[in-house]
Amino acid sequence: MIEFTQRTLQKLRNAQAQLVDEVGVPKVMELTNKSKTVVYRWKANTEPDLMSLPEVMRVEGYHRRPVVSKEMVWHLGFETTGTERCGVESNLELQVGEMVEHVSRLVVETARARSDGVITVSEANRLLGLLQSAERLIPAVKDTLIGVQVEGPLHVVGNGA
Repeated sequence: MIEFTQRTLQKLRNAQAQLVDEVGVPKVMELTNKSKTVVYRWKANTEPDLMSLPEVMRVEGYHRRPVVSKEMVWHLGFETTGTERCGVESNLELQVGEMVEHVSRLVVETARARSDGVITVSEANRLLGLLQSAERLIPAVKDTLIGVQVEGPLHVVGNGA
């Protein structure tokens, strides 16, 4: 029988906080239909709240990276490795495509903001938001590329237990 310790719980909280941080609070709120307060509690790895399994799956599905699930799989005595995962290459295309979309919006909005010769505070805030949206995608793209480079696509396999 697998023991569920406080250490395991803390690892799940840390993974959950990482997931929320990488995806961003506003997007997690949108994906899970939870309030800002709830999502910030998920982001604070000291709080007792954990996301439900459907919420984890929804956010990780959007993010295209198993941050919390990977921790759960490891705890169950499995490892992530191998040569099969459906669509890693297409996953990369989706991630890069999404990044291009965010950067394109940033270029268009920058041109609009500069058109009158003055970038206002609200325009700067909007541009920073677009930049942060694009930046959030970098860890996922990087992880996908490193994963393919080092291990090949992600596959869940038993450890013989």
